[in-house]
Amino acid sequence: MNGGGNILHLNVYGRCGENGDRQCKCGSGNLIAEKKPNTPVTGFTCYTHGLRNGYGNTFTLNNKLQDGGKIIEVRGLVREPISGVKKVSVYYWDQAETKPLLLEVKYGGGTTIYYAKDNNGGSNWNFIFQSQSSKELEEKLDELVCLHHNAVTINLSKGLSTGGQHNYCCSGNHGQKVSVTPVKVSCNKQGHQRHFKYYKHEVNTSSGTGIKLAAIKYYVGGNSLKNRNNITLSGQSISDVKSVYAFYCSENDPVLIYVDSPGQGVNGWYKKGNSDSSGNEEWTKVPDLREITHRNLDAGTLNHEQYNQLVGALIEAGCTSYKECPAPTAPLSTSSDDSTPASPAPGTAEKFVFEYATGLGVIVSSVFGGSGLTGFLGYKGYKLLKNSRDPWVRQI
Repeated sequence: MNGGGNILHLNVYGRCGENGDRQCKCGSGNLIAEKKPNTPVTGFTCYTHGLRNGYGNTFTLNNKLQDGGKIIEVRGLVREPISGVKKVSVYYWDQAETKPLLLEVKYGGGTTIYYAKDNNGGSNWNFIFQSQSSKELEEKLDELVCLHHNAVTINLSKGLSTGGQHNYCCSGNHGQKVSVTPVKVSCNKQGHQRHFKYYKHEVNTSSGTGIKLAAIKYYVGGNSLKNRNNITLSGQSISDVKSVYAFYCSENDPVLIYVDSPGQGVNGWYKKGNSDSSGNEEWTKVPDLREITHRNLDAGTLNHEQYNQLVGALIEAGCTSYKECPAPTAPLSTSSDDSTPASPAPGTAEKFVFEYATGLGVIVSSVFGGSGLTGFLGYKGYKLLKNSRDPWVRQI
């Protein structure tokens, strides 16, 4: 059964159904329209036009739009009218809801064709691709935001990060506006061999003026549209972000990021937070790492304390393979007359252990050996005692 005389004379700027009334003023009374935020792609809204239940399966789309533009098929062909249509959707970016980006026409036979506006600002909508892949739709929307709004999307999926130094975002002659650079970070302690990598995604502002950030995304455990998460930064604006430094465990997902931005309160470290049903994932600040900045990361070296702070945050995030930088070796004491240091007075070492332990809020009733002391103080207390620079403490 077809839609009979049901004809859609589309107004791509009309946003029919915006108020939830499902009213479509672009055709007969048998056509309805719905506003669908974040469906099927987070950060975008589509306005979908179709027939009411019981009024047929397909309708006819007038090739000429209300603003005078036309729908141009592959190889520049023009069809008038376009019949056998089941659904027509117009996509908008959430940050520019008055400018339609993409036109989607679904046919009763299952075919879906997409059209985009002329790059020269004309009113015609040209064929760009035919697809059943929601992943391709999502990538095309990000690309159109880049082309028409000069706003790029950073993709922190590990597969994209670990592909070596390269650029991405926007295609053709429009430049690759985001660069990815892998950087090795090491502790600056002499002889220390441990290191790890992070991946810097940087907005290439030299490719044009007024470039801003549209979104920070990654795909949970893979590269599927249904697993897309958009990272938000505790309610902060991301439009002025210049670069994002991503840290990973063995999994595909980033676990810790550093954000470099001139925006007030945006700069700093963030850890993974909770996701909502729309695919937005709020990341929260990590104040313990505030002393480590993009300058330290760009240099590729951290001092002993900074390195271990960062490793500690990564271990807390579940990255068990990271190891701390060894504690600096205490300098050997020297004597001008080369004499042998005197032994501590009786009870000195025992007294130190008593004072150290009671400082932790416990009572000591006897002197401990090495293994007993570890069990008594716990790992952190024993580690602090072991790393003390007092040579007599090391003799306990």
